[in-house]
Amino acid sequence: MTTAKFTALLFALSLFSVQGLSQDMDSRKGDEIALSELYASTDGANWTHQDGWNNGDVSLQLGGYDDAPVGVLVEEINGELRVTGINMSAVKYSGKGETEGNNLTGTLQESIGNLRQLTDRFNVKHNNLSGEIPESIGNWRKLKRLSLAGQQGEIDLDSRTSWYEGRHNHCPGGCSFSGKRFTHTNTFSGSIPKTIGNMASLELLEIRSQRLTGTLPSEIGECKSLVGIFLDNQRGSNAMGGELPDGWGGLVNLRWLKLANGHGDGNGYIGEVPKDWENWPSIRNIQMDSNQLEGKVPIFPKAEDIHYAVFSRNNFTGEFPMDYFSGKNSRISKFSIGLNNLSGVIPEFEGEITAPSSDTNNLSVKGQYYAYVGAFNISHNNFSGPMPEWMQKLERIILVTFRDVGFEGAFPKILAEGTRVRHFRIPDNKFSGTLPDVDWRSSSLQWILINNNNFEGAIPESWESIYENNKDSNGNYTGGHSRLHANDNNLSGPIPEWMTKITTYEEIRLQNNKFTFRDLLEHHDHFLNNVDEYEFAPQKNFGNHETVNLEAGQAFSFDYSHRIDSSDSVQWTKDGRPISGANSASFTIASVS
Repeated sequence: MTTAKFTALLFALSLFSVQGLSQDMDSRKGDEIALSELYASTDGANWTHQDGWNNGDVSLQLGGYDDAPVGVLVEEINGELRVTGINMSAVKYSGKGETEGNNLTGTLQESIGNLRQLTDRFNVKHNNLSGEIPESIGNWRKLKRLSLAGQQGEIDLDSRTSWYEGRHNHCPGGCSFSGKRFTHTNTFSGSIPKTIGNMASLELLEIRSQRLTGTLPSEIGECKSLVGIFLDNQRGSNAMGGELPDGWGGLVNLRWLKLANGHGDGNGYIGEVPKDWENWPSIRNIQMDSNQLEGKVPIFPKAEDIHYAVFSRNNFTGEFPMDYFSGKNSRISKFSIGLNNLSGVIPEFEGEITAPSSDTNNLSVKGQYYAYVGAFNISHNNFSGPMPEWMQKLERIILVTFRDVGFEGAFPKILAEGTRVRHFRIPDNKFSGTLPDVDWRSSSLQWILINNNNFEGAIPESWESIYENNKDSNGNYTGGHSRLHANDNNLSGPIPEWMTKITTYEEIRLQNNKFTFRDLLEHHDHFLNNVDEYEFAPQKNFGNHETVNLEAGQAFSFDYSHRIDSSDSVQWTKDGRPISGANSASFTIASVS
């Protein structure tokens, strides 16, 4: 009896001791312990800036990130100094400017979870951290921004900047990210802890291009305050995959979701996008490219302000998702569904293509469609029929990518007067007819890729207008590295002189058309000497083909003089082999055998 009471007493004392320890850790002392262990486990002695860290013997002082201890936000809460923010990504020191990262090298310890009053941010991007993400991050129930690896600078989750307005940048606020640009980008491994579901105040989750494994935890769906999830894999090192989790449908504040596998190695997420995800009313930017997702392209019928919709390089099937152009998403600026298995005729709609509103809060009314798409990629699918008229009226489009789509009909009208298109790519389709004779007056067009279609006739003289706005004092055209791919059509006629005035041509491809020696001769040497890649041969067989039956011993002459100039060099062949001495415009067989 005495033994049982003694055991119970020991258990009660132990429980009290553990609870007391846990209670003590949610305190100034607990914060100082967490900071001291952070210093020790990340080689604090070699940090770039150490002001106020006292070789790991940290004593909190009221102040901001630029004060001591540097990189730590300290505020007074209930009469006690507490850590409310950590920023070791962009560190300012004694007014001497800002550095990228702070050279933290090592791992995060479980004691980091002591910082239970974190509210502003925990940002350790652009350092040398590795190892697993501590389970104790689940203690950060008040934290708003968790950034373990990602782009330079802070993400502006409130930004309404479109792809077009942001000068083609692919992240909010006009920032861009590439893990290859920065020396220090961390290499966290393991899985995302399920305890992340405890972070009820979390608005930003940023863990990009790491060595994470496992699947996305469904517990993230418990973080109802989330505005941005950035878990994309730009460097191809992230091994996370599997099916996307159910249970995220309640993320009603989510605006940004990046799950792209930018390396394009065929790994990543599989299966269909969960239906409850399509309930998100606030989604603005969704990028899920380069995975192995299937089923229909997800749509978000409750959303009315989508800017980016990028689902390329997956296994999606079904018809073109017209819902994105239903009149609600007036500011959609980047749309990419290329390299999937979509099919069918893309329909027309009843409505008006209108110019974009200068009022960013003014959405279009139903039945009207703002022409704000800057990048439009539907290449490598299995569509059929003509290109719908509405696609040809996207006035502010910059990048056109309709490669191997299945379109037929006349040359698209996208390249109209005053076009803003920079890259125009429609190869490997069934377009036909002559190239349009129009005055474009473009200030930006660099690439014209119309190869592998059925165009015929000459390259128009009027196309000189494409470069008219970029003429220098010598009458030559500048303004970007230019490419003209017109190969594998049925084009013919003289090559226009204006093409020799473009000083920035990288590539001209004219092979497999119906150009003659005479057509190519005048500017041939210029292109050979001034264009990095100039391809003109072979050309297609064309003209009148006639079968002639002769008896043995009869003579027969071939005459090509009407097709060449006197300065041309000629070589007749038989069965692909040169005939000795047969170098004139005509050739005679003296005796057929």
